[in-house]
Amino acid sequence: DFVLDCAGYPGAFGEIMQYARVNSHIGIIALGTGEEKLVENWLCFKACSIHGSFAYTPEVNRQVIEMITAHQEVFRPIATATYGLSELPEAFRAANNSKQQVKVLIDHSK
Repeated sequence: DFVLDCAGYPGAFGEIMQYARVNSHIGIIALGTGEEKLVENWLCFKACSIHGSFAYTPEVNRQVIEMITAHQEVFRPIATATYGLSELPEAFRAANNSKQQVKVLIDHSK
């Protein structure tokens, strides 16, 4: 029902449209590296709405936190590593290795 593109990788929009349910709300919050093809038929057949975001507003952050909190079982596999603030250089090196990591989290309490 709700799809958020937080990655912005090439081809993501096509996959989103392929798997989104009819009447879905799609939020594009990642900045991609290129242009994505928009097939008008997808919009008609899916009857979805697409919302862009220039930046993360406090309201968007609140909604995302609520969604992740409510559906942790969906998002848990995406986070492949967690580092404390004292490990920031190592966290950035790990995040830069796309073959080993999907999303690296920073735990602000450590």
